[in-house]
Amino acid sequence: MIRTQIQLENDVYGQLRQFAVQRHRSMAACIRDAIGLFLVQAKGPGDDLSDIAGKFKPLPMDDIKGHDRFWAEASIKGRRAP
Repeated sequence: MIRTQIQLENDVYGQLRQFAVQRHRSMAACIRDAIGLFLVQAKGPGDDLSDIAGKFKPLPMDDIKGHDRFWAEASIKGRRAP
């Protein structure tokens, strides 16, 4: 972990301290959790698998190995592979 320092408004500090005390946690742990949630929510569209969507073309059926071909054909026909 890297140590850092922040400045908080007095009322925010008081609210955070009360929040942490009620949950028997440190203020630092609460701040880390809040930053983690912020970063997850701050991700915009395109930050996940959608970055690669449409960049690859499916292989032709004659280029697929036998066991993969069976699965692909079963998927296309809407039936389960045995």
